[in-house]
Amino acid sequence: TNRAGYEKSPVGNGPFKVTSTNTQETKMQRFAEYSGEDKARVEKLTWRYYSNDLTAYRDIQAGKLDFMDQIPVSRLATYKSDFSDRNFNDAVASIQQIAIPVYRPEYSDPRVRKAISMSINRKEIAEEIFSGTRDAAMGYVSPTIDGYISDQCGEACVYDPAAAKRLLNQAGGFQGEKIELWYNNDGPHKDWIEAMASQIQDSLGVPTVAQGTENFADIRSRANALEFEQPYRSGWQAAYPSIENFLNPIFRTGGSSNDNGYSNPAVDEKLAEADRTVDIDEANALYQEAEKMILQDMPVIPGLYIKQQSVWSDNVKNVMVDWKGDLVVTSIEVK
Repeated sequence: TNRAGYEKSPVGNGPFKVTSTNTQETKMQRFAEYSGEDKARVEKLTWRYYSNDLTAYRDIQAGKLDFMDQIPVSRLATYKSDFSDRNFNDAVASIQQIAIPVYRPEYSDPRVRKAISMSINRKEIAEEIFSGTRDAAMGYVSPTIDGYISDQCGEACVYDPAAAKRLLNQAGGFQGEKIELWYNNDGPHKDWIEAMASQIQDSLGVPTVAQGTENFADIRSRANALEFEQPYRSGWQAAYPSIENFLNPIFRTGGSSNDNGYSNPAVDEKLAEADRTVDIDEANALYQEAEKMILQDMPVIPGLYIKQQSVWSDNVKNVMVDWKGDLVVTSIEVK
């Protein structure tokens, strides 16, 4: 396959077709041969990629940009007054997580990974950094998804610095020089990752820092190549509304988004059993068992459940955000 050619000119069957794309923007045009019922109402779309979310927010205010899916953390207190009748605020099928490179010797022991998890005060971050617009994640599956069950993680996701320190000592201590938490600067992540780093350092006594990289593409490129030597932000947005979508791609051996080296044959077997099960309730119960098994290994640290805050300019109307948090591109119109 010609991956480079596809990335420059992807082929699909949706309501829009890509006419050009680069690192700054992607331009799309309405696809005249689209056979679906939800025809696009605008002729052209341009997706712009910002390295600074505050710049994008100001462009929305100035009418230079028409939609922003997630506002900056610094505007959580003011966005409703800035965009009184042009905002969205609701839970979506997304979760923020910290992926651990389990192939690295200093992170190979599940006790080390659990100790890091227990060092994080998720509720404090949700309240103080996000003004209560996020919830502490206690598992890998969004509460908006069929099959979700609360508190799958148990004590491993409860903030307990003393227990975290004891667990780390049982594992022989941290064998690296420091912990780095990597994140992408083109999203609203700096504040909460820095807060996590500070909590981990205070709880475990291990030097911990937040490290930003330019954009999400850089994070994904390094993760896909198994190049990370340190933990990194690894959010997940559902592709379809099922608990299966939050587990198989990320945690099955060789999964399409398993980019931290995690593998557990027992988990693979349980996921396969769930995949084969026709009855939805029975299948969900098996996926829930698999989720609990994975959390015992803690290859990825649950972070925050997402409530999304989106805004749009006065240039557009009929703006809708779907259950995943995506703009419904076929409904939006120019005034």
